[in-house]
Amino acid sequence: NKTPRNWILVGVILGIGLLSKYTVLLFGFGLTVGLLLTPHRKSFLTKWPWLAGLTAFIIFLPNLIWQHLHDWPFFTFISALSKQQLVNVTISNFMIMQVLSTFLAFPIAIIGLCYYFFSKQVRIFQSLGWMYLTWLVTLILTKGKPYYLEPAYPMLVAGGCFWIGQFIQQKGLKILKPAILIILILGAIVRIPYSIPVLSPKSFIAYGKYMSENFNITEPLR
Repeated sequence: NKTPRNWILVGVILGIGLLSKYTVLLFGFGLTVGLLLTPHRKSFLTKWPWLAGLTAFIIFLPNLIWQHLHDWPFFTFISALSKQQLVNVTISNFMIMQVLSTFLAFPIAIIGLCYYFFSKQVRIFQSLGWMYLTWLVTLILTKGKPYYLEPAYPMLVAGGCFWIGQFIQQKGLKILKPAILIILILGAIVRIPYSIPVLSPKSFIAYGKYMSENFNITEPLR
């Protein structure tokens, strides 16, 4: 509220993001719901959120024009994706992938989610919790790919780490600091092959097969 013009920056970020990934719409939807369900809803009584939306639309407009001129290939792609891949997504598989996508950091993310909702100290960030739940429910209902939700976890992990840091300081349990760091590093190492080409194609296939067989995750969903 102190810097309402930052809404324009939000609009620019959304617009540029949409040019590369349509799922950024999910972020915009989650942001809107998160604000409406908290006292931040008062922001919509000002011009700034609407100017942010207009800014994002103007930046994204050339993409929409291209889609129109080429008979909306996006919907053809979505139709094929739904029939060939998304039809295989189940709620249980989706939720299992949420744990695996963040791996050892998942408990920290859940702590962060609870922290945003139930701590009076950071109630100003409660909208972040609603944003995450909005994305989660939307993707489950639309059978979205499990990894579509991965960008939402950094904000939860940040909240979880902050709460844990406070808890450690209050209880004098400084020994837990390196333990938590090790947990985060180990979780990152497990996920590195899926993000960075550190393995040969043959090794990566073997690694993916191992993870699939041991955690009951079907690789085509990825």
